[in-house]
This record gives sequence, C-alpha cells and structure tokens, in this order.
Amino acid sequence: MTLFLRKRLALNLLEFRFLGAMALVLLLFGLVSFNHKRVYQRERADLDDEQLAQRTELSHAHAYSQVLLNMIRQPTPLGILVAGVGSRYGSIARLGGRFMVDFPDDPRTQKILTLAQANPFLAGLLDLDFSRLVLFFFSLLAIFFTYDAICGERERGLLKLCLSYSVPRYRLLFGEFAGNAITLVLPLIMMMLLWLVVLQLPPSVPLHATDYGRLGMILSYTVLFLSGFILLGLWVSALTRSPTTSLAILLVIWIGTVIVYPEFVPFLARWWGPDENSMVSTVFQPWTPQRGEEAWRQRVRQTLLAERLKVPVPTTAYVQAVEVMAQTDIGTHIRFVDQARLWNGRLRSWQQVKLRQYPGRDSRFEPGPLDISGLPRARYDPEDMSQSVIRTLPNILALIVFDVGCCLGALRALRNYIPTE
Repeated sequence: MTLFLRKRLALNLLEFRFLGAMALVLLLFGLVSFNHKRVYQRERADLDDEQLAQRTELSHAHAYSQVLLNMIRQPTPLGILVAGVGSRYGSIARLGGRFMVDFPDDPRTQKILTLAQANPFLAGLLDLDFSRLVLFFFSLLAIFFTYDAICGERERGLLKLCLSYSVPRYRLLFGEFAGNAITLVLPLIMMMLLWLVVLQLPPSVPLHATDYGRLGMILSYTVLFLSGFILLGLWVSALTRSPTTSLAILLVIWIGTVIVYPEFVPFLARWWGPDENSMVSTVFQPWTPQRGEEAWRQRVRQTLLAERLKVPVPTTAYVQAVEVMAQTDIGTHIRFVDQARLWNGRLRSWQQVKLRQYPGRDSRFEPGPLDISGLPRARYDPEDMSQSVIRTLPNILALIVFDVGCCLGALRALRNYIPTE
C-alpha cells in the first residue's frame, strides 16, 4: 500500500498544473479572507455605534413609547472563514414591546445592516468562502485525480502488472485513496494557516478556545466530505473501461449534486410547504398581528424543510454542517429572532408595570426624567459547541454513509476486476 501511496503523491504533487492551481487558490483565498475580515470589522464598528446611539436615545426619552431596545448578535470570527447565509438577514433586532405588536413583520422591529460594496469585484467576493472553495474546486480536483486511477492503469497495462504479483486489491485501493487524500489535505491545512495569519495582521481578530474547537470540526468535516468524492472517483474508475467514460459520469454527478440540487431545494420547499400569505386569495385580506405571526411560522417551517432536504445529499450536507459550526447558518438566525421575540415579551411586561406606576407617560411628553429602573437588557445567547455538534449529527451521518457506500462499491468493483482483459 505504501508503494501505491508514494506513487500517487509523486504524480499529484509534482504536476505543474496542480501546483499552479494551488497557488491560484491560495491567492484567491487570501483575498477573500482579507475582504471578509474587513466586513467583520465594519460590522463590529457599526454595532458599537448602534449601542452608543441606543444609550443616547434612552437618556433623552420622556415617554415609554420612546424606550426601545436593541438586541445585537455580534458577528463571529469564524464568519470570516465560512460566511454562510446568516449575515444576509441582519444582526440587530429593534424591540419596542407593547408599542410594536406584530414582531417581527413590522419593518420597525428589526434593523437590518446592509453593507454596500463600492467595488463590484469585492462584492462578488462575498459569495466566496472556505466552504465554497472546497465545494466547487477541491471536490472537482478529487474527481480529476481519481477518474483514471483504475481504468487508466488498466488501459496502460500497469494494473495487470501490479495484480500479477498477488497484491491484495484493497491495498491498491487504499493506497490510491491515501495518496489522493494527503494531496488534498495539505493545501487545506495551508489555507487554514493562511487564514490564521490574516486574522493576526493588524488590526487583529482574537480567537477563543471554542473557536479553535469549531475550526477543528470544520476541517474534520471537510476531510470527510472530500474523502467521499475520492472514493466515488475510484469506484466509477473501477466500474468503467475508459477514462473518458469515467470522467463523463463523474462530471454529471458533480454537476447534479454541486450545482443543480442546491438550487432546486428552495423551489422544492416552496412547493411542499407553500406560504399561504403569498397566495392570491389572501393578498387583499387585512394584515393583522395574528396573520403576521402565522406568516412568520410558515416561513420558519418552509426554511426548516429546506434545511432537512439538504441533509441526504453530501454536498449540501457538508455546506450546512460547516455553516452550523461557524454559526453562520439560517438556523442561527432563527435562534436569534426567537430570542428577540422572547425579550420583546419581557420588555412588554416591564412597560405594563411602569405604565401602572406612571399612567400618563405612555406616549405623551411630560417634564422630568423617565424612570427606566429594571429595564431588561436584551442579550443574545449564542449556541455552544455541543449544541452545534448535535445539530450536525444528521449531516455527519449522511457523509459517513456516502463514504462507506463509495468505499464498499469501489472494493466490490475492484474485486470483480479481471486483470487478464
């Protein structure tokens, strides 16, 4: 097995196209990391300004209708690595208690921070991150490394020569797998180190112990995901006689799982669980707080359905898992909104108590300071690492099933391979 491993490593690492592609990917990843770091620092500065503005508003409030709370979800440093989708939905919930009755559908109840990019190229870079580079580039690279690993050796006559020495076929398979896996893991580690260097450049972004733990889980999920594509390539290569046929089959699978299915999931979720409030029959009905609550619940159900539909396919399961570990997934935003709704209820209760004490200060101006003693301090409670790991268990199970299935398929196909053909 060691001989096959060394051979595959030499073929992959000494190829000029591979070295050039890795240099290009590292350069692109460095630019993307710099841009995400700049956005992260800008978000932190904007959120600090919002907190200062809220304290100023409270100091000048003369009626309880003017007492509004900001619940802030601070951006996570791992969002510089895996941008995810959470940042698209805002980081501030504006809470008004009894003076905003249809949270979260009233546009005043949530302030969404949108970061416009003056440079359109940098705006495009926001769509790229570590998970997208792994999904689009490294999975494709795994296919190009393995599509002719078995059928190509057979076409050149080298497979017959190797098997004539009574070499166990599983050693051939695992040697090829280990060589390709090491080839892909090395640039992944280099990307992680480059990302850590970017964080330490001034102004530096500190990482906590839990962040390093989450970073290790992201790397583990990435290795598990790429292992499946390596084994898939070896399986298809062992099943086919021509490298061209093997490459065509693998590219069809790649396009279907990486490009087509992720775009199809939202349409499937809308068809399976439609939003009744968007139907023509409900457009002209009056908008009530109860209807706003039901609309929010339907959107949450629709979103969770789309998230469940992503789990069975390894590509979407991987992206979802790393976004959960980076706390940039849609589930984290739903958690944020649910907590904001809870704090809005606490603010409502506080307002009712104060209005019983000061019945004339609901919305009318009266001289003198406003009593805001006991005012709730809305704080977002982020998900700890153990909860994130539990949420990713279905995704990890899907990746393991994919890896084991491809491994068993490759072993069976190679066992049925007749070297005399």
